[in-house]
Amino acid sequence: MKLFCYAGMCRQTLLMIAAFMVTSLAFAQVPQAIQLSGAATLKASDQPLSGTEQVRFTLYATDQTSTIYSENGGTYVDPSGSAMPVVWTEVQAVEFVNGGYSVELGSAENNPFPADAFTGSGRVIGIQIGSDSELTPRLTLNSVPFALRSAVSDNVDGNITPRSVSIKDENGNDIPVINALGEWVGDSAGLKGDTGATGPQGEPGIQGVQGLRGPRGIRGFRGYAGDKGDPGAAGPKGDKGDPGIPGPEGVPGVPGPQGPAGVVSSSLLSRKSCTGVYSCSCEAGKIILTAGARCAKNQYLYHSGPDAADFASWNARCEIFSNGQDVAPAEIYLTCATDNN
Repeated sequence: MKLFCYAGMCRQTLLMIAAFMVTSLAFAQVPQAIQLSGAATLKASDQPLSGTEQVRFTLYATDQTSTIYSENGGTYVDPSGSAMPVVWTEVQAVEFVNGGYSVELGSAENNPFPADAFTGSGRVIGIQIGSDSELTPRLTLNSVPFALRSAVSDNVDGNITPRSVSIKDENGNDIPVINALGEWVGDSAGLKGDTGATGPQGEPGIQGVQGLRGPRGIRGFRGYAGDKGDPGAAGPKGDKGDPGIPGPEGVPGVPGPQGPAGVVSSSLLSRKSCTGVYSCSCEAGKIILTAGARCAKNQYLYHSGPDAADFASWNARCEIFSNGQDVAPAEIYLTCATDNN
């Protein structure tokens, strides 16, 4: 369809424009934009307009209905004073080449045609070039642009995008079957089909990342004591330990019975003491009647007795507790007698 503005009806102070509009409708898909083409000449010189101009295109509702544009706070109003409701408006930088131009309306993502663009009974397009007044008369849209809304509903083979779906019952009441969230809310009878055959098992998935270590569990009850095991093999003999601390001095023993009379008779007795030596002897011509020895502090006497060779000498030896060192006794004491025989 082509719409023309004739020269005699489109005169402005500076510009004269002749325009026609073609809306392309494909059977399979309806575009959501209008292609507008035309030509413009300067009134003063009757020469074609060239260069880039800021052009405002405005879609008006001739049926005076309320529009989404105004309800959403749109501020542009009809400049002619007729208070015709604005449905949609846009300013484009239009390039005029030897008078000709071509624009596409409603294709901008940030300013598409609203849902009510072609729902009313009458729509016209106003065109304003630069700072001039809007061209008159406005372009009237007939049935072709309204196919932008009706083509999909007329051809139910295409996609539909309602907010919800309802059906009428036998009494004419609306019965919702799909709500605004796209969820089925109608009768579920007959919707569920037979269970299909079990499909083949899928490939194992990739092993997931090891999870975090869980908290430590509660401590369990102590188990019963096990049976006593067999004795182990005896270990090797240990090293000799250090000598123990000397025990306390023992209680003196009970005196023994008096012995038989000796074979020695003597009328002269003498005592002799030797210190710091291992052996002590009576003077020549005397024999040992009694003898003994004592060790220094922290030592013990481990040998005290007569010399087996002549019985005229007495031998004694001591040992230090702490290190086992062999030392001479502190004293060897003798009782010597002269043999009268």
